[in-house]
Amino acid sequence: TSYRNTIPMTPINNQIAALPTIVLLTAALTSCIISVGLLLWGLIKAGPEFYNGQECEMTYSRFQFLPLRVVASDDLGYTKPGHSQRSLIGEEAFSNRYRLLKFTDARDPRHRHFYPISGSLIENYDTQSNPRKQQQNPGRFLELQDNWCLLPPDEKDEHVKNVPHPYRGHPVLYVPGHWGSFSQARSIGAHGTRWTGPYPKGSSDQEIYEQLFTGKDMHDGRISNDFAEGSTREIVDAILSSVKLLDDFVMDVYTLDFDGGEGGALHSSKLLRQAEFFAKAVATMIEACNIDDSKGGITIVAHSIGAWAVRIALKMHPHLLSKGWVRNVITLASPLGELPYAVDAGVRDIIRHLNDDNNDHGDICIISISAGLRDEMIPPESCQIPPSVVDSNGTVTETILVSTMVSAKENSVTHQSIESGFGMDHRAIVWCYAQLKRVREVIFSLVVTTDQGIEGKERRNIAKHILLQNFSLSSSFQSEVIAQRNRFLQQNSYYNAVAIQLAAPYHLNSLLKLIVLSALLHSFFISLFQKEMKQSADRGADMLNSQALEAGLYALATPIAVLICFTLRHLELPPVLPGTSCTNHECQLLLGTAFALSQLATILHFVILFGAIPLIRSLRSRIRNRAVDEGKHDPEFSLVDMSFGSILSNRLMEGLLLLVFAFPCTILIAWIIRFQMFAHEDQIAWNIASIASILFLSSTVMIAMLVIAAATDPTFSNHLQFQSIMVVFLVLLVKSTFGKVIYAFSSTTNWGQMDNHLYDNFLKIMNTSVGTIGGHHFELLLCSMYSLLPIFVVVGAMKTYETIVGSSKLFWKNIISNSGKTEYDEKFLCAVDILTLRFRVPRILFAAEFGFICWFAWYAFVTCSSDDVIIPYLAGLFFLSIYSRCRAVSPSALRAYSAVIENDLLLQPDFQSIHT
Repeated sequence: TSYRNTIPMTPINNQIAALPTIVLLTAALTSCIISVGLLLWGLIKAGPEFYNGQECEMTYSRFQFLPLRVVASDDLGYTKPGHSQRSLIGEEAFSNRYRLLKFTDARDPRHRHFYPISGSLIENYDTQSNPRKQQQNPGRFLELQDNWCLLPPDEKDEHVKNVPHPYRGHPVLYVPGHWGSFSQARSIGAHGTRWTGPYPKGSSDQEIYEQLFTGKDMHDGRISNDFAEGSTREIVDAILSSVKLLDDFVMDVYTLDFDGGEGGALHSSKLLRQAEFFAKAVATMIEACNIDDSKGGITIVAHSIGAWAVRIALKMHPHLLSKGWVRNVITLASPLGELPYAVDAGVRDIIRHLNDDNNDHGDICIISISAGLRDEMIPPESCQIPPSVVDSNGTVTETILVSTMVSAKENSVTHQSIESGFGMDHRAIVWCYAQLKRVREVIFSLVVTTDQGIEGKERRNIAKHILLQNFSLSSSFQSEVIAQRNRFLQQNSYYNAVAIQLAAPYHLNSLLKLIVLSALLHSFFISLFQKEMKQSADRGADMLNSQALEAGLYALATPIAVLICFTLRHLELPPVLPGTSCTNHECQLLLGTAFALSQLATILHFVILFGAIPLIRSLRSRIRNRAVDEGKHDPEFSLVDMSFGSILSNRLMEGLLLLVFAFPCTILIAWIIRFQMFAHEDQIAWNIASIASILFLSSTVMIAMLVIAAATDPTFSNHLQFQSIMVVFLVLLVKSTFGKVIYAFSSTTNWGQMDNHLYDNFLKIMNTSVGTIGGHHFELLLCSMYSLLPIFVVVGAMKTYETIVGSSKLFWKNIISNSGKTEYDEKFLCAVDILTLRFRVPRILFAAEFGFICWFAWYAFVTCSSDDVIIPYLAGLFFLSIYSRCRAVSPSALRAYSAVIENDLLLQPDFQSIHT
């Protein structure tokens, strides 16, 4: 009757109704074209020109890295009770994975006698370009008794050998970042020896050689000058005036090799293992160089994520600070405050809890140097530890933009100011000559003042004055970043600035969240307007207009929602509730960038929904039709078997059967990847931990297959809504299990299971439980409970719903066939569709889903710890929604409908004769 009461659509009415649709569709297409164009322009032209410009000259060296034996912790006297030698460290485990190396220059006479000892294990240009050369000449790791630290006779023990040139410099340990190479230390190492290439130096090459050969005038920072007296300005002036002392300062640079460039940000276990090895490397250097608490310790230079390995080690091993082994840390482009692209929950929680730690860390000074706007990986706002943390736990930090350190005069080759170029890219900060020259000065000032007994806060102030000697000291780091962004907008058009921001990889996490938001809104609008859209589409003349209106609305829903939330968060409203204002790098995003990112996320969602899924769906439909032609039919359920619980149990059991097939396949794939592709020598560990890891990998693969199968099932009704739901869970599955899959794959081997106790130790030291994780032994189980199991149940519920709907249609068909009224077949077979179309989700579920979408849009550009509970919350909502839908076609409802239908058929004029 509702169809009969509608107004007939005349040509004039069609044109009037189509006008808003044309406007909406034009706006959506324009927005999509502009967003894609800006992204392509940023990736091809604007981004590379901005992030990878040639504004800094490289530091050159003739590097020769010597491999050093890392001494086990129990040999140094601080092994914790209950830890075995095997679980701590050993040559068998670490010799080919984690290494400690010492940078040497081929021109440096002090280390030449070590080259025949190390042989083919030396890392240089030849071995980097041709690894096979390492197999030609045998060699070994340098031991403590080889005196690789170059101790003079009066400082070494009896068992330590004499060396020809016992003149050591100040020990500096370089820690690489995520996928970073140990060879990055060659640039800071060149500044340590002062052979830096064809640039002005305080001493000539011959003078440098003579100093290193004879030890005359060179020093390691332990000098007789008394800088401890006087004010900060007087100390700074005294250091700056000591040009000769700075020229004669020598650093011996060491570096860590984390398995050839391991990704520490992928999972928390990798960060903890790197931190443990860092602590052992520091202890080994302390022993080899005979450093006590009165000699200034070791200076740490960490790049990117390497700073987190350092901070974790300092927390897990307090003796590094209490004994004065580490007092000064310089970080280069390190995300001390937050990690924008942290996907793994454990990594985010470690960062959060380290920044929430209120315990006194001792006398340590951290100088954080941000690469500025040109850092495509780490935004400058992330390089600063929150001020509340600094004030509460006693850590002394200072964050400085690299553009405020280096002037055009110091950039001697290009004669360009790095300030005008907005800093440098993420990798250039480790080899830029002008920047490392200033870092050398900072290290000199920190070493000298530490040796003079000056405390961390005063050392921080002195280092800041040293770095900013030619600039105003009144401005803060935040004001410098804001000023740099203002110059960025002044020198670039708005569209070019948006394109440059879109090209930054650290938006990846936000892009994934926006894809989830787009899919949620799509599913929400389908549920909200499906009845109206169906009625409008059933009118033949208005079908195209309805589809165009629907496409335009969906395409602009996510960008508009993000635009509203983004604008409100930037209005600096009174902080009535937590999270009502923007945070960190989110505050510096342009409005156009946020809009374009949300539009790109919508496009990606539509490409998946209307491109990839229909393609797979059509292939599966052909296979299914062929199976039907061959006489293979899907199982049918009678009315007695149509209870929701019984069908759900059957569907879940069918899904679990896939696990039996996935388990051996996972073992085979793990073996192929481990031994054939990476050629690692470590064996697969056949124990409970390994079996649990393989079971987790199998379950993850099985759940992913079930989600994809459900999204591409050609028999599903309401397929668009269900497909959007499956896109949501597929993206969330990748986000929640990506790091866990890497950890589980690693845990299948003996190497991966080493030091599993580190996470538990970290939790005990922090005196807390990190997020939802209770330790690595339970991490995979908990991830299965709050990620895999909810998705598995929702997929089973969707299949249950389709089974009930299909059986309901079969039930109607039987009624029609029994009545003999074959002309009513099509009409009555649509009865189930009409019932499900008119069904409305309970208001409480509707309100809960709407509230969640609003919350998710509000935090679209923020990495929240509450992201981990998204999957179980959404799974619960969709499960209840599906269960409510099934009530409309439940067995009791069908019996009532059948009574009405049969009674209605009896009223037909010719039914009595046919029935008789």
